[in-house]
Amino acid sequence: MAHPKMGVLFCHAAGFCAEVWRPVLDELSALARQPRGAAELVISAIDLPGHGEAASEAPPLPLTPEPFCEAVLRAACGASGASNALGAGGGSGASLVGVGHSIGG
Repeated sequence: MAHPKMGVLFCHAAGFCAEVWRPVLDELSALARQPRGAAELVISAIDLPGHGEAASEAPPLPLTPEPFCEAVLRAACGASGASNALGAGGGSGASLVGVGHSIGG
């Protein structure tokens, strides 16, 4: 029987990029080397549009939450982030936790 996968998707604040999470990702990756029988941990961080590796995808002004929400949703659904390896959907037993900090407001 395959063990379920657990995803953790990190999202940065406005003005930062995914690399802000590097120390946390490194530490969690070390901790994720779990004994047999434990759920597989899939850890990743995304760059929001206009930030880091997604800098060329800067949304038009005036800024609205929609492009950022769409990027997080794509990552969570497996289009570009942590859920890719989770086999998202269809009763795979996978789950995803989102972690972030303020993007203003």
